[in-house]
Amino acid sequence: MTGLPDDRLDQADALLLEYDYFKHLSTIALVTIGALLTWVQGGKGTTLVMISITVVAMSAVLSFSAMNQIIVHRKTGRPLRKLFRWERPISTGAYATGLGLAMSEIGKVIN
Repeated sequence: MTGLPDDRLDQADALLLEYDYFKHLSTIALVTIGALLTWVQGGKGTTLVMISITVVAMSAVLSFSAMNQIIVHRKTGRPLRKLFRWERPISTGAYATGLGLAMSEIGKVIN
């Protein structure tokens, strides 16, 4: 690879990058869920915080599912499901939305 814009990753390298991305997203989603549950246990949780926990959990589940798809594809050669190309933007958007909802509620309590 020369680092020029026209260089492309082969599919194996691209899947490894995707796997790492999903691994990190699922980890930060689980940590975020733990932090939000701690916030709720402190008596400061609202319905919106519970919704944000649900949306962040959906992000984590989608990330785990995508990692599983990559593993199955690499081990068996089965094609990736059609939803796979949308799992990264959907899981990222769900995480960002859930975190944004929670931060807005936390900001209201702090101010």
